[in-house]
Amino acid sequence: MKHDNHSEQQLEQVVDKLCKQQPLRKAPSDLYQRVMREVQLRKALPWWRKSFLHWPLSLQVLFVVAALITAKLALSITEWIGSHWVSATEATRSLPLVEGASTVLNVGNSVSSHLASVVPVTWMYGAAMVIVVLYLVLFGIGVTTYKTLYATR
Repeated sequence: MKHDNHSEQQLEQVVDKLCKQQPLRKAPSDLYQRVMREVQLRKALPWWRKSFLHWPLSLQVLFVVAALITAKLALSITEWIGSHWVSATEATRSLPLVEGASTVLNVGNSVSSHLASVVPVTWMYGAAMVIVVLYLVLFGIGVTTYKTLYATR
């Protein structure tokens, strides 16, 4: 389809002229009082009820340090559990249940690595996009259902 710049400019001028001819809308008379009351209510909130950027600087730094320490601790615990799990599974290697589970996991690993090498990357991206679209559709259905059943009451 070919675009005609002249007709687009004319349309833009017509729309601009119509928009400028529209009368100004007046705000409700109590809008100023409502806005100022909300501003005062938000100013009166304690620091922990405000956003992170309104916290005192020392507490912001303390929070970031605590978050980093927590993340490091979680990674260390995961590594420690992993190292003890490997030694525990090797100690119990003689159990048939553990051997069967190990075999199943090894087969699953082999099959998934084989499929990853055989299936084209574009198919994997396509499957990921289909999953994302289906998730968004499910989210949209949920929002529509909520608005239909609860938000209208």
